[in-house]
Amino acid sequence: MTITITKRNKQEDNEERVVTGLHSFDHSFEGASGHIGIPLRSIIELTGAHSIGKSTVAFSLAGMVAHSLKRNITLIDFERQNAETLASCLELAGFDGEVDWASYIAEEQAKKKGDDSSEKILDISTKKCYEENPDVIVIDSIAAFTPTAMHEGDLGDANMGIRAKTIKAWFLRTLKPLLSNAQPNVVFYTNHLYPVVGGFRPSMNSPVPMDSAGGTAVGYLSTQSVDLKKLFGFEYPDQGGWVLEGKIAKNRDGFGKESKKSFYIYIQAGEGINKNLTAVIDCYMYGLAKSSATKITDSSKITLDGQDMGKFRDLIASRHNNEIFLPFHNALKAVTGGIKEVSTTLGE
Repeated sequence: MTITITKRNKQEDNEERVVTGLHSFDHSFEGASGHIGIPLRSIIELTGAHSIGKSTVAFSLAGMVAHSLKRNITLIDFERQNAETLASCLELAGFDGEVDWASYIAEEQAKKKGDDSSEKILDISTKKCYEENPDVIVIDSIAAFTPTAMHEGDLGDANMGIRAKTIKAWFLRTLKPLLSNAQPNVVFYTNHLYPVVGGFRPSMNSPVPMDSAGGTAVGYLSTQSVDLKKLFGFEYPDQGGWVLEGKIAKNRDGFGKESKKSFYIYIQAGEGINKNLTAVIDCYMYGLAKSSATKITDSSKITLDGQDMGKFRDLIASRHNNEIFLPFHNALKAVTGGIKEVSTTLGE
């Protein structure tokens, strides 16, 4: 017997990408056919522990994508984010459009209609995806989303699965316009990791099993999933910042040769992702830049191709002077692959 398989709507590696200029980050999204950058028509999950900068990353990346596509941004805010921090992240990302702070919009509508539900707020993102010129969407966070039944029910009510069911319904409603709209778009959402109660540990030295909110639908309906963790920070006076390490845990477009390696992002406190300092960290991890110590600290002297680039604290202070960091960016442009395995450490 001969079986004939007809493949409809062939899903090849997504060629619609936004290259952010964050070198190791862009390469981590490399699909099976070698395209790099943030894939459009995607729902991208950003997971990690509490207070490591997931919201900052989401705001910054959304700003970069919206700037590239010349779009506005809709923020579905369940965590009551600071407006100044949001504005700083978007400004540093080059974004100069408008932000619809959907949670507050929905609350004003709810006061008039007598309907104050998280479902109504979340539904705004789906409607935005149907628009002719859709906004880039940020949902912060899935873990903070609380359905009406959980608000109104007693503590003993059996409503633990309601959040997962509601989120699954939102995914299914949102994917259709996201994939079919003539104008490509991206939805970013953050999610918290939390310890699994009673999770199995082979030994006392084994890490505590972690899980994320939203049920299993979050795992299989998101198109990309990014795991983030904080490596270390710098507390030089008025110049605080930290480095995040990330990996692409899931990629609908498949994995390229570099996509399973770690990427690194430098976050400046109160500002957002700093591309210049991220370039320094990337150069160090590529082995292009060296530190005077066995790890990067605020007092480390950084050299690039044998040239003294100053102490890292001085680079932090000069982070907005693009000319100073041009050699780092040029060195990265000459690198065709991803992060090499180097026998150095970033910090403690």
